[in-house]
Amino acid sequence: MATQVDPPNGVKNQGKHYFSMWQTLFEIDTEYVSITPIGRGASGVVCSSVNKETDERVAINKIHNVFELLRGLKYIHSANFLHRDLKPANRYVESLPYSQGISFSRLYPNSHVLALICFRRCSFLTHPSKRISVTEALQHPYLAPLYDPSSNPPAEVPIDLDVDVDEDEDLGALL
Repeated sequence: MATQVDPPNGVKNQGKHYFSMWQTLFEIDTEYVSITPIGRGASGVVCSSVNKETDERVAINKIHNVFELLRGLKYIHSANFLHRDLKPANRYVESLPYSQGISFSRLYPNSHVLALICFRRCSFLTHPSKRISVTEALQHPYLAPLYDPSSNPPAEVPIDLDVDVDEDEDLGALL
C-alpha cells in the first residue's frame, strides 16, 4: 500500500500530496486519490489512482534513471533479445480507458525543454510506431552529451535462451 509522507525537505508544493511506495517518492496532484501500487521493475514504479473530479482511473509511472535504462535496452536489443513484461499489473495498465493525459511541461515545469521533448518521443505513452528507437533517444540533443557509443558496445553474440516449453505447460509458471 502507498504511504502518505511529508514532502522532501519539508517543502510542500501547493496542490500536491506525497506518497512512498517501494522506497520511491511520488509527488501527485491532490485531485488524485486512492493511490495504489501496481508494480515495480528496473524502469520504475507504477501506481493507480482515481481523479476525484472525473472519477477516471489512471496509471502513474515514476521512471528511474532513464539514461541507464536506455543503454541497457540498446545492449539487449543488439543481442536480438525480445522482451515484453507480461506481469498482470502491466496488462492492467493497458486495459485502462484512453485518456488525453497531461502535458509533461505541466507535470515537470522546471525541466529542460529538450528533456521533455526526448521523454515524450520515447515514452511508453507514445504509440510504438511513432516512438523513437533507443539509439535515436541516446542521440537526442538532450542525452547526446552523455552518450559515448564506444562505451556502450553491442553484444558480441545473440542471447540464446534455449527454452523448451511443452504446449500444455504454463509459460508463466516456468518463469
